[in-house]
Amino acid sequence: MYVCSGGGQVYPGLSIIDVMEYISSPVHTICVGHAESMAAILVAAGAHGHRHSMPHSRFMLHEPSVGMGRNTTTDLLIQAKEFEQTRERLVEVLAKHTTRTRDTIISEIERNHYMSPTEATCFGLIDGIIAKREIKYEPTGKSNSRSIAEKTRAPNVVMPVK
Repeated sequence: MYVCSGGGQVYPGLSIIDVMEYISSPVHTICVGHAESMAAILVAAGAHGHRHSMPHSRFMLHEPSVGMGRNTTTDLLIQAKEFEQTRERLVEVLAKHTTRTRDTIISEIERNHYMSPTEATCFGLIDGIIAKREIKYEPTGKSNSRSIAEKTRAPNVVMPVK
């Protein structure tokens, strides 16, 4: 799953993670460009060992934001409780998929937390950085029944030193 996104709504993002964990196939995630907010969590929720980034990508995590609008005090209190529970769910997801503890995550996402691919690897969002992909082409005029998958090599992955 290639991800290039500034984020999005929490509940649809959690639904995607539910499906990623439900299906039997491992979901490989690759950040292309940037993955911010919920998009960064989606990248982290990929199959461990198969979460990667392109070299110039950027990541950003933060607490979920909420628009309260015009509400009564009672409604605001109800929404605040729901908002806190949602934040806790996101912290649990990050703790499950990264190398950080729950308390560390809470302190690091209080404000926008931007990361390079190397920093995202140390944080545990991704497993490595893709350096390049080599594709072998058959000479012109020769027919070959091999599939594209057989003709390509897996991406070269650079693992940052921790």
